[in-house]
Amino acid sequence: LMAEHNYTDTAIGIGAGYAVKKYSEQILKKPYSIYLKDYRKKFFNDAENQIFKQKGFETFTKLGLDKQGITLIDINPANCDAEFAKLKFKGKLSDYKKAADGKQAFFHPAAESIAVNCDKRASSIFHEIGHVHNYTAADWKNKLYKVRMFSKPAAFLALTAGLCTNKDSFFNENCGKLTFAALTPIIAEEALASKNGQNMAKSVLPANLFKKLKAINARSLGSYIFGAIATSIAAAFAVDVKNRIAQPA
Repeated sequence: LMAEHNYTDTAIGIGAGYAVKKYSEQILKKPYSIYLKDYRKKFFNDAENQIFKQKGFETFTKLGLDKQGITLIDINPANCDAEFAKLKFKGKLSDYKKAADGKQAFFHPAAESIAVNCDKRASSIFHEIGHVHNYTAADWKNKLYKVRMFSKPAAFLALTAGLCTNKDSFFNENCGKLTFAALTPIIAEEALASKNGQNMAKSVLPANLFKKLKAINARSLGSYIFGAIATSIAAAFAVDVKNRIAQPA
């Protein structure tokens, strides 16, 4: 692994590299995050949101997901704690708080529940049902869903290998590319979830709302693509900082 040189410099370099990765990643992700938040805020009005809510719940029931043990929680700040207490697998309360505030929506496989603030982002119901479709599938979709669960740990391992090896090693030289490769299953599964949801929504939504659903899904997928690129750049930058401190030319 490490060549013979000052191990104090190496330790400082690894620490500095990790800190640089963390903060540069946040900075790189912020512009798209702000753009998407503003876009979503201006995108749907309350009347449209109610149609998404109605059709989303109808689709959920029609697919019999409740009979498969999946729950669709219409979560908000008033009922968040009570709904969280009911879950058979808790997960993080902070995730449910964010969903209650309308900042995100998600399907939690261990809890077998979808959490959506239906008054703020009911359009997300179809995308989350799309995740459930992948999770419950008996073919490659389920395998993709399982693989994506290892994406973030794999990206972290790529960063760790890059930071803890010499600058002429494979992991060090290719840390950014390996990080992006590790995150591609997330992008693929998110894209498939949107496609699944759109297939379900096409026959139940008015044409104008179906068009809006596709538009918001495309931009939401953009956040995963942009995020993976940002994380990869930050990882490459982190390794460069570590190399300059630990193994100066």
